[in-house]
Amino acid sequence: MDLTTRRYSELLSICIPTYNKCERLREGLWDLVDKIREYNLMIYISDNASEDKTKRYVEEVQEIYSNITYSRNDKNIGFDKNVEKVLKMSNTAYAWLMGDDDLILNKSISEIINQLMDKSYDLLVCNRNQESYCKRATKEYTDSNKLLSELGASMTWISTLIFSKQMITEGCFEKYMGTEFIHLGVIFEYLAKKEVNVLFDAQTIVIENKNNPVLFRDNNLDIFINKLNSILNSLPEFYDDKSREDCIRLHTKEFLGGQVKFLLLSRLVNKQLNFKVLTDNRRQIRAAFTWELFIVAAIISVTPIFIIKVIRATYHKFSYLISKGEC
Repeated sequence: MDLTTRRYSELLSICIPTYNKCERLREGLWDLVDKIREYNLMIYISDNASEDKTKRYVEEVQEIYSNITYSRNDKNIGFDKNVEKVLKMSNTAYAWLMGDDDLILNKSISEIINQLMDKSYDLLVCNRNQESYCKRATKEYTDSNKLLSELGASMTWISTLIFSKQMITEGCFEKYMGTEFIHLGVIFEYLAKKEVNVLFDAQTIVIENKNNPVLFRDNNLDIFINKLNSILNSLPEFYDDKSREDCIRLHTKEFLGGQVKFLLLSRLVNKQLNFKVLTDNRRQIRAAFTWELFIVAAIISVTPIFIIKVIRATYHKFSYLISKGEC
């Protein structure tokens, strides 16, 4: 190993928390190894007691690329604890927290290494495959309120985050354990205590593995609205209300907007949500809904179920007739 390669291997490592996603993980690992081999970067994997072929598949990749450290938990310790564990497995200057079903573009590694070698940062936030973020320009942040307001929504996706060793060492992990957003809590808790030095790299793109799409599940409503709102309220008082509100509004609107609307309206129509629940969570729901749609949702929530069934049946009948050209 020459001195330059050794310097790369001491600069950056990839940290992957995983659970029961062996096929996605295997595909992602092969893709990752092809991109980092020339830099001799370490990959750390913390397996949260998977019940599938994760261990076997990791061992297959280790035969070709030995710079992989794999650890399997005896029991499932939860997402947050597993994130803390895998980050602390790393001993490099920076640790890229990577999802087990995400990919990075070919040019991303070299660009990230150049950025990290050029200047010291507390955190580097990568661009992602979301149109509004792809349009942003590379920017250095010295104001953590502005960072939360403008990029906090994107930072909920773990694969966009490259932590400094100091942030990992000094991070307040315990405070945010069990929130499902420990990465976000640790970052903004740490940045509230010091001068901020964070880089957003507009050129680097992290993408979802299109061969393995992640489905939107019912519990995502709770995780991405209620729990996100809860952790934002748990951040230090240093962060103003506008920054917190901007974060959840942007996240709900741009990353979950259509799915949240569909799921909420579906639950209202089927009387799985009522007016009280709707109004109690109006702040979070309003982030995704226009005022007009929120009023419609409120009306649906108090409409008797038999009326909803009649309206729905009538709608489907007319839609069918129109599609047949009979109406």
